[in-house]
Amino acid sequence: MILAFVFMGAALVLLCRLVFSLTIHAFPLGVAVCLGTMLHSMGMGMGVVILISVAAFVVSLMSVQLLLGARSTPTQIVIVLLFVCPALFAGYHLVHGLAAIAFSEEIVRQILGLIGGMTIGGAAYLRLVQMSQMTGI
Repeated sequence: MILAFVFMGAALVLLCRLVFSLTIHAFPLGVAVCLGTMLHSMGMGMGVVILISVAAFVVSLMSVQLLLGARSTPTQIVIVLLFVCPALFAGYHLVHGLAAIAFSEEIVRQILGLIGGMTIGGAAYLRLVQMSQMTGI
């Protein structure tokens, strides 16, 4: 039983590390999933859907890399919102779902979800700032 708790704790730590390292990819992944779902519902084959979804992911990530060099403040604000809002949404739902396992009170789950969403959104913002510093802004 103790070993199970140790493995569960290790799995939770690895899951949190994965979430924090992938927060910057929430927007391109959302674009790819939405486009793939739309194409699949239109009757396209799975191979074409996967190819176009991967291309949409890469194009959206590369276009944001190019736009990070923009000097105008409104463009930078839009880029930050495009990346941070999906990360906030994903972080809230991740922490809210994990809190539902441990806590039965809804207010506790809501508060923990909000704290987790803000933390993961903040991590996405910091990673975006690091990306912009690497491109020389």
